[in-house]
Amino acid sequence: QPFNQTALAQAQKEGKAVFVDFTADWCINCKLFEKTYLNRASTAQMFKKYNVIPLKADLTKNDDALWDLLSKHGKNGLPVYFLYSPQGELQVFPDGPPLTLEKRVQALKSKI
Repeated sequence: QPFNQTALAQAQKEGKAVFVDFTADWCINCKLFEKTYLNRASTAQMFKKYNVIPLKADLTKNDDALWDLLSKHGKNGLPVYFLYSPQGELQVFPDGPPLTLEKRVQALKSKI
């Protein structure tokens, strides 16, 4: 599902966390991490188990609003991953593969 502020607000209104994958078709690491970590049945099951909505922020075509959002949080390259709590708290993942994804989701859900 595409990322936008409306989708984020709706998910949070429903008490759900949101994972945002900032990606682009021209980003080789994005495609590698999607194939290796994100687009897997185990990841989909984990999102379902913890009631997390995955959204994709596609920067294949330049989108100033998305780049501004990344810049606001100190990021200027791809891939980038955000995890929003239902209350709006934001975790920005460190650069590299999203290896801590499940641990971050588990910790987030344990607070609710």
